[in-house]
Amino acid sequence: MLGEALIKADQAKFIGGYFNLNKYIKEANKEFKLFQEIFKEFDQINSNAIEGIANNKQLFLKEFPKIKNLLNTHKDYTPIIDNIFHNFDYFIKNFNLIEEWLLSNDFNEKYKKENHPYPSLLDPKKLNNEEEEINYTNIPAQLAWEMNLPLPDNYEFAILQTFCSGCMAFIHFFGICNMHVGINEKVWNSGREAYLANYQPLLKRNFLLYIPHIFNEEYNKFHFTIKKNIKILFIVRDPISVIKTLINHFNNDATFVNTKKYMKEIKIENFNFHFKNLFPKILYGIDKLEKPDITQLDKIDKLNDLENKITFFKKNITKDMICINFNDLSKNSAYETFKQLSKKLNFKEPSIEYEYYFKSQVVSKTLLLPVKIIIENYEFIIARPVNIDKNDKYFNLTKYIFNSDFILDDIYIIIKENDVNLLFKNNIVWDKTKTFIKKYIFYYKEYDKQVSCDLINENKILNYLKENKKSAVNIRNIINKELNFIKCHRPDIVASWKYYQEFEKMCEELDGKNEIKQIENSSD
Repeated sequence: MLGEALIKADQAKFIGGYFNLNKYIKEANKEFKLFQEIFKEFDQINSNAIEGIANNKQLFLKEFPKIKNLLNTHKDYTPIIDNIFHNFDYFIKNFNLIEEWLLSNDFNEKYKKENHPYPSLLDPKKLNNEEEEINYTNIPAQLAWEMNLPLPDNYEFAILQTFCSGCMAFIHFFGICNMHVGINEKVWNSGREAYLANYQPLLKRNFLLYIPHIFNEEYNKFHFTIKKNIKILFIVRDPISVIKTLINHFNNDATFVNTKKYMKEIKIENFNFHFKNLFPKILYGIDKLEKPDITQLDKIDKLNDLENKITFFKKNITKDMICINFNDLSKNSAYETFKQLSKKLNFKEPSIEYEYYFKSQVVSKTLLLPVKIIIENYEFIIARPVNIDKNDKYFNLTKYIFNSDFILDDIYIIIKENDVNLLFKNNIVWDKTKTFIKKYIFYYKEYDKQVSCDLINENKILNYLKENKKSAVNIRNIINKELNFIKCHRPDIVASWKYYQEFEKMCEELDGKNEIKQIENSSD
């Protein structure tokens, strides 16, 4: 600041600048004392705050008494002081708006009194009003995250993911009803990424809030940005079936690497194909195993941690937690389930013309489909309905090749509607197409059969637990912690779980022989 005084004097040296040097020095000292006051009182001042002051010095000096008053008002509420200094440049430039909010009764009641760990720097009510000068539409998602802004409130309910429980199918079915979620592959990396993925979609209508299954300190802030009192939907599934899917879960990254481009897009120039080479090797789990390994049961330490999640959300977000039974999302029930949900949650009822989408497998056990086959100028797609946008115009060729609308329950062969007539007129290409696709499907069925043989089912799990009492005790303890809420509020769902009931019966029999208690006592 003394340097600034000297520069000022030198710049005005031809008009008596140095005669004013003493005045400049006094001003500099006064400014220094003001800054010193702030630095002394608040140890949260960081490089962001210093940079913000340097970039907006005159504005800072002009508003200093008010800034000081605001900081002193909240000096015992550390989270908002941290937020202010972290975003000090924005704070100074929009001081009047922020001051009004931070001194309001609303802020006091909703954040300060509650000792909320992530107080918003701006008034959420104004942010949701597009007529306000500053609102969600002109605040970038990254800046909104830094300022602890709640997510835009254009949502009436949320989906809490429970892994290995059909959540991707659930999301897909909502999409058929024109209700979408902000989701990408990064949402499982951090709470910040989950926030960013939800932020832009929630500026539009017909979007749901999506809450990833991860529940730890890193996601804590994301959960606290959900400020709207809403319904939260979550799927519950027979825990033995959850374990089955967990053990059979393929390693996405490794399997994608094994899925070569020529397997996804097959160009038919001649018929010298080694068909078996058109199917990727699937690898399973973190360890990239060639087959699922039932001994992975011994390593399980938790499932969906449902009890802790429900407790948190009921305390901090909403009392309205809605259980969806996984069995109600089966191919024979999903359509009716969504018709009922549409009435309960007030979204568009699924059209009867899309009923078959609800019968389609959403998550494939091979990751291969859809596959494109190019024969001369024609593109054929082997897919499931879930792989195709319902608004795209395709013609189903399956019955002209296999005398059925679908093969393997829900796989079909389609071509763009515009190409159908030309194809049927070109006998050479059409015959070649039928010959190739029949052969491809024959090998696909063999591949699918082998993959299915490698998978572990619920009966194998129950037999393993019967023979490995220590694992049975561990799984039983995990499940008991998991199911408190469900047993209390939806005993009908628990009663419908076939394999869990068999597991409980098995444990009761072991209890009768005192084997479970002996193992529990030996591990104490």
